[in-house]
Amino acid sequence: MKSSGSHSPVLFFLVGPTATGKTALAIEIAKRLGAEIISADSVQFYDELKIGSARPTDEELAKVKHHFVGHVSVTKDYTAGDFEREALALVRAKPEKSFIVVGGSGFYIQAFEKGMYPIHRKNEAIQNRLEKRIDVEGLSAVHKELETRDPETAKKIAPQDRYRIVRALEILETLPTGETLSKMKVDFELEAKNRFPGRKVATFGLRLERARLEPRVMARTRAMLAQGLIEEVRALYEKGLVDRPALQSVGYKEVVQHLRGELSLELLEPMIVQGTLKLAKKQRTWFARGYDTKWYDADLETKTAKDEILRVAARALD
Repeated sequence: MKSSGSHSPVLFFLVGPTATGKTALAIEIAKRLGAEIISADSVQFYDELKIGSARPTDEELAKVKHHFVGHVSVTKDYTAGDFEREALALVRAKPEKSFIVVGGSGFYIQAFEKGMYPIHRKNEAIQNRLEKRIDVEGLSAVHKELETRDPETAKKIAPQDRYRIVRALEILETLPTGETLSKMKVDFELEAKNRFPGRKVATFGLRLERARLEPRVMARTRAMLAQGLIEEVRALYEKGLVDRPALQSVGYKEVVQHLRGELSLELLEPMIVQGTLKLAKKQRTWFARGYDTKWYDADLETKTAKDEILRVAARALD
């Protein structure tokens, strides 16, 4: 299935917990669509983290063009904001190309799909001035000022919520004249809805409950250790890189503990399994909120998922 001249290219997100088979499914779909894959796995971004990140094999990478796999050195920090900017630039530079975004790093996926809400640094001088005003004039008087300047925001903050009142007024004082927090929120949500003009955007997910996921995690952990995970981490350990944030991810942090003599070899595998299952639970919780996702059972419905995703794509590409 290749795209034609009058098509609407797709941007599909394939999400869900670790070890559910997202990579294999994404590659199958991308091959059929002539699409490229954007990895949204915050560990696979790092070039030196191959085994413990469950990076696609060289054979898999050769089947479909991948982006953001081995993208930066572990010596560098790579934030959700960095990923958002670069992934957005990539997609906008190829308006006729379809993409599959695959991964389980929810915050990074959210940043790319919806944008990063602007975070204003605290201004202690403004905060102190507002706090002194509250001490003199009372909290209700300052809340009434918020009602006057930004009624929609004031409605969402209780008159007794001193911290949020001060924070809202503090930010308002740093904004251009006429700008409000409520208007910023509306503008942000509007931009998110129109983030990928001309594209069919949809989210699909693979999931498994813990009882059926655990054997997969155990098998994958055992395979990683057999492939040389300890040696991979030892090489970074000897370069003094094990305190880098990326090395605090599941699988890597346990091996670091082992190399430091804090975790025995016998306990290493079960501790990685336990940590991976905890991560999977967090991922399930993350993707259960705020996402319009069509879910499929990773054991029983992978073919159904592929067929249905391809049907959605076909309607957009015709």
